[in-house]
Amino acid sequence: MRLEPNFKNMIHDENFSLESDIVCDCQNDTFKIIHTGIQKNGLFGIVTLKKQNKQLAIEATCTSCGKKITIYNSTLDGLKPKQIPLEEYKPLILKNNEDTFKINVKYNFEPQNYKTDRFEMMQLYIKEKNGKKEICVFEVE
Repeated sequence: MRLEPNFKNMIHDENFSLESDIVCDCQNDTFKIIHTGIQKNGLFGIVTLKKQNKQLAIEATCTSCGKKITIYNSTLDGLKPKQIPLEEYKPLILKNNEDTFKINVKYNFEPQNYKTDRFEMMQLYIKEKNGKKEICVFEVE
């Protein structure tokens, strides 16, 4: 699994699912996020990322060392990757102008694909660096 070297506090169970926080190689755990999708801002500060032209890529950039980590890429990940050109990257910014986040990911796998990039479902959660609230910004099945 591409992200496994960046997992911290990983939890997994017998149902072939896992959850983990993301950390950089430098051990920093706050990131700026860029994506190629459409950002929808909903009520109560709820933000979601949607695919644009049937594709989406999400990258996290470490706020300490600048390393880029691919969180999700629809041309590579899941059970049916789509070979479609990616759109231009843009930043994820909340209504309060917050643009730095802690990241948590959750996955469900079929048994034969456990801990691979061929997952059945993925959820991406972000938490503002002040830790006030965690929101799910992306889910793919």
